Amino acid sequence: FTIASFAGETQDVRLPVGYECPHCQAVIPQTLKHQKMTPGGGPKPRITCPGCKESSQFTSPWFEPDADEKVARVVCERFEYGRNFCNKLWNASRFVFMNLENYEGTCRLDAKAERTLADRWILSRLNTTCGQINEMLEEFKFNEAALTIYQFVWREFCDWYIELSKSRLNSDKADEKHATQNVLVHVLEATLKLLHPFMPFITEEIWQKLPKDGTSIMVAPFPEFDPKKEDSKAETHLQWVMEIVNAARNIRGEMNLKPSLKIPLRVKTNDPEKELIANTSAHYIIALARLKGLEVGPSVVKPKVSASSILNDAEVIVPLEGLMDFGEEKKRVEKELKKVEKEIIFLSKKLSNPNFVDKAPPDVIEKDRQKHKDLSEKQTKLQVHLKTIDQALA
Repeated sequence: FTIASFAGETQDVRLPVGYECPHCQAVIPQTLKHQKMTPGGGPKPRITCPGCKESSQFTSPWFEPDADEKVARVVCERFEYGRNFCNKLWNASRFVFMNLENYEGTCRLDAKAERTLADRWILSRLNTTCGQINEMLEEFKFNEAALTIYQFVWREFCDWYIELSKSRLNSDKADEKHATQNVLVHVLEATLKLLHPFMPFITEEIWQKLPKDGTSIMVAPFPEFDPKKEDSKAETHLQWVMEIVNAARNIRGEMNLKPSLKIPLRVKTNDPEKELIANTSAHYIIALARLKGLEVGPSVVKPKVSASSILNDAEVIVPLEGLMDFGEEKKRVEKELKKVEKEIIFLSKKLSNPNFVDKAPPDVIEKDRQKHKDLSEKQTKLQVHLKTIDQALA
């Protein structure tokens, strides 16, 4: 999967490898000099970590490190990316298998089952992904195909649909539970087939545990796009639900509210359709955003002490009264602001120094510029948060 993910990205096919420092676990970039270093009859070559300044021997095809030495082993962040994805797929599959109790169906969709908004959304997104993958593979765009299936598995199936399915899996109604189980195994099987060209072994292993038809995933039909399965309405409606949930989660993070704390949420909108979608999908929003109440409509009132996020044609509001100790929170934010401001000043001086800009590698300069940008955004958010606290204490 990792190899496919950067096939076509560049004509340079060398892997972006480095050495992991055995003292601080920082990654030291590998250079041509490292690749050619040999003992030459003297001490075995060593590499110095720019972070902790400690030196160590390193793995090499030209010599064997000493047995009593701490060794900097070769690592590649892109393989970590692939490994993490395999773990995500495996854990998602385990979740599906653990929730197939009393399921007697197959991986084929049950045409008679009643579909929820979440079911219709994931099936439509799966259909779209099938079309994109087939098109990319036909054009030999392996890296784009790998990224597309990665995004579907991680961002849509795992992050959203699995979470949305939990309430129905715990339902006392057998037909609701069966319908959700059916969608889960159908989507999982289709996903495994789409992944099989990139990850043959793990997909075969998981596929064999499904209530499938056939002897091997290698000879199973490859999923194809079907225009009849498109459901743009479900995709649009659930996208609105996801925007509300993400806004509530962002406010929770910015206001430093505990993840376990159930919060009230208000959504002010003059759009009747969006109001209807939010109200009919309230159970999704309440569960995923961990709410103790949801109020939606054009007459929603924004309290003086509250945090909000502006969306298209709507404002998501979290009343803050009674959710935090404003005095203690002010101390924490002021301390954090001083720390951020100090780092911004340091980076500003560094980036305005001609000696640094002229001599430092471009990737180092870009990294510092991005860090400066991220810190500036964090500073703005902290200042808004502090203003909200001051209003509460006034």
